[in-house]
Amino acid sequence: MSTLVSRPTGWLRQELHALGNVLSRGLERFVEVRQANVNAYVQVYLARLSEAELAELGYSGPEIKKIKESEGKELPYHL
Repeated sequence: MSTLVSRPTGWLRQELHALGNVLSRGLERFVEVRQANVNAYVQVYLARLSEAELAELGYSGPEIKKIKESEGKELPYHL
């Protein structure tokens, strides 16, 4: 009798599940880093707007303060 046939198939399901978890976490981390890069890039442009314009766009006081902290910073070289 072949050892391939007698071996339980549950191990493959477990291995694929573990691989899926690793890939999922890697993809989540990649998205987080890309989002942080884009936020840094956009925030420099938002800092050029006046506080009234930012409020009109729906930003709250603490958000406006955080945006204004980026005022005068240079754009990131690449995303």
